Amino acid sequence: MSFGGLQAGPTSFSTVSRNMSAKERSREELKDKLDDYWVYAIDGGVHGCAALHPAGEHAGEIAGLAVDPRCAQLGIGAKLLTRLTEKAAETGTTRLFALTTRTPHSPAVLE
Repeated sequence: MSFGGLQAGPTSFSTVSRNMSAKERSREELKDKLDDYWVYAIDGGVHGCAALHPAGEHAGEIAGLAVDPRCAQLGIGAKLLTRLTEKAAETGTTRLFALTTRTPHSPAVLE
């Protein structure tokens, strides 16, 4: 399935797990939740990813949002978030949340 440059499912699993994972996850954990992930691809290259995990009754967790720093000004993160919120609405999810982490690739936090 695709949505603009967005693709769902296993299309680019190995690329996402190798290049875009912000949190260490086992291959089995990723495979179990593979349908939750979306990637943003340009010319066959993955430049962003995000997931929408079910998290209880009518709730969903936005997770694993990452964008290739070389594409940071293209609106990829916003497009991924828009698609995830649309998907949430399609499935009856009415509450979304995101947990954040700081990774070695995170930009400096404003103080």
